[in-house]
Amino acid sequence: MSAKVVPLREVNAADVAGQFRRMADDLDSGEIAHIESMVAVAEQDGEIVLYGWGNIDGLRAIGMLSLGSTKLTRETLDQMEDDA
Repeated sequence: MSAKVVPLREVNAADVAGQFRRMADDLDSGEIAHIESMVAVAEQDGEIVLYGWGNIDGLRAIGMLSLGSTKLTRETLDQMEDDA
């Protein structure tokens, strides 16, 4: 399973609903390939809330979040090295 961080762009960063609409448009147009499973971590009123879409269950969500965290950490550290 490969991971890729895809920033949702060209929408006000504070407009989460607009970012989701843009992503849906990108899915419909084929700019983003078919998504089998998706997990989102949101902060709402100081609480962490998890959302899942597609072929998802608790175990798959744990795996995706773990792999995503590892990939994000690696890419962030690599970028910090490049910026130094």
